[in-house]
Amino acid sequence: MKCDVCMVFLEDLKHILWECTFAIQVWRKILDWWGFQQRQIFQCLNDTWVAINWFKVLDLNQVWEIVLIATMWTLWLSRNNRIFSGSKVNVGETVKLIKLRSQEWALARNLILEDAVIWWESNPIGVITRSQAVLEEKLLKCDYELICFSDGAWKEGNRGTFRSGIGGVIKSREGSTKLYFSGPSAATSAFEAEFRAFEELMLLVKKVYGKDLSIMCYTDCLNLVHTLKTVKE
Repeated sequence: MKCDVCMVFLEDLKHILWECTFAIQVWRKILDWWGFQQRQIFQCLNDTWVAINWFKVLDLNQVWEIVLIATMWTLWLSRNNRIFSGSKVNVGETVKLIKLRSQEWALARNLILEDAVIWWESNPIGVITRSQAVLEEKLLKCDYELICFSDGAWKEGNRGTFRSGIGGVIKSREGSTKLYFSGPSAATSAFEAEFRAFEELMLLVKKVYGKDLSIMCYTDCLNLVHTLKTVKE
């Protein structure tokens, strides 16, 4: 069956999301919006893992993942509207809808702040950077003696192999970095990597500062938060 959008090539999921002339035009607009060199990344877009993990900075990657999902979802809906309602596809309107959807989803996950979204349509990376700086500043303006951050990373490789790493930072309430650590881990899952990072962080705090102080810990793993809530000291 021919694609109902371009009316040229046979339709399959890969064509709808990546190869249709309409999809290509939309992706080019999205890449321009994020300031990408198109030759640098466009060939990687249909490799979802590479595309989602394009950024090395976690905050950027989390929002970029939302933008990718919003783009694919909107392209799929555009195709359905074309088939079932006879609606015409429009690149400009589709891109505008993608920006709106991704903004709302990022706001819902508290990855960007309402005060910064005025720049969203022109400078999404600036919005993310500013939002995260404000959020971190709020974290540091508290009554706790130490602010602790932990993070774990895990990736499955070929033939059952995997790579894992953990890291963490300890800051004073004024925001200065006191201690940090990073290194490989033997974790066999993403959750285990997050848990081991937190565990290593707590051992470091106890070793250096003892137990009689108030600390606040920050993690991006919701499952870890739920697990820790069930643990009794």
